[in-house]
Amino acid sequence: MPVYSPTMLAKGYLCSTRMQSFNGDEVQSVSKAILDLKNPADLGTFKHLLMELWLEEVNQKSTFPITKKEQIIPPFKKFFSRSNCRTIRDKLSEKEVNIEDEFTSNYLKFIETCKVEPIVIKLAIEYELEEILIETLQPPEGQITLSEKHGISMKGQIDCIFRCKEIDYVVDWKSTIENDTNESQKIQLQSYLDIWRILNSQEKTVKGLLISLSDCDEKQRAIFKQVVEFDLSERESLISKIVDTTERTGSWCRHCSKNFLKKEPCKKRSEDLEIQKNTQLLETINETLYFADVEIKISKFRRKSSKLQYFGYGKEYQITFIFPHSFSEEYFAEHDIIRMRGSLSSKGGLRTFKVRKYVLL
Repeated sequence: MPVYSPTMLAKGYLCSTRMQSFNGDEVQSVSKAILDLKNPADLGTFKHLLMELWLEEVNQKSTFPITKKEQIIPPFKKFFSRSNCRTIRDKLSEKEVNIEDEFTSNYLKFIETCKVEPIVIKLAIEYELEEILIETLQPPEGQITLSEKHGISMKGQIDCIFRCKEIDYVVDWKSTIENDTNESQKIQLQSYLDIWRILNSQEKTVKGLLISLSDCDEKQRAIFKQVVEFDLSERESLISKIVDTTERTGSWCRHCSKNFLKKEPCKKRSEDLEIQKNTQLLETINETLYFADVEIKISKFRRKSSKLQYFGYGKEYQITFIFPHSFSEEYFAEHDIIRMRGSLSSKGGLRTFKVRKYVLL
């Protein structure tokens, strides 16, 4: 029986070909990692890690149950003070996580925009906070069945669980909470709710919270969305989507492992509106892009002086593409298109696209 993490179930809802079976690597903390905070995915990981650091300290220094604001030690602003910037960076290094650049500016932005503490305070005052579980593998052993008929089981790492006297809140931290047209975030959390209900909370109310670590409303309150457990129709909709092998394109494509496979990369990705838009932006003078995916016809490439550098020609633009390693022009033989992920900069009339990943189609 295949076992999937709730993250994979959410991916499968959008496009089932993205799903990979659960393995132990999924539950390990970020280790020996170098985060580039210009990369949205790495920036999201950075914010998760900061929240994890604070809650670990709260667990160590607070006395439970917590029923009022003063019992939350240390307060968010004290732990994430401007003067603690170096200390926080050292704590990440102890977890073998290093930041490539722009640590200070992103750290300061995080402590300015993250409004999670009032939510924790509210849970403590209204429901009596008895325990905080951080980054726990659920279930610790075995797996939970999602569908006997299709032989699908679940297992995964839950960001946070606030265990209160009469209610448990299962939390999924998000950089940004997407609108209601994208069900994947909701499905991911609902799957965790299913796991937690079966394991630990048969007699308690269980609710889910999607909480943004970046966004706040006009009253400077954290943006969050409450999620309830699956009903029968939602469960059946999820199962029918993840057993359907049809490739479906969308904004999720850029996060798919098949995007840059050396063997048989997903060609359906070329229909994604995001990659088409980014490619068109290459023709706009002074346009910049960060960690964007583009596709260009190989016939537009011309050798410059270095083996790493090519001119890309279009209607009104000229760009130098810098690749991570050298190769000959014969390398392009029998291919029509090159898909690339990288960053486009424009300085002094010179436009450069630094290629981080690429694949030939």
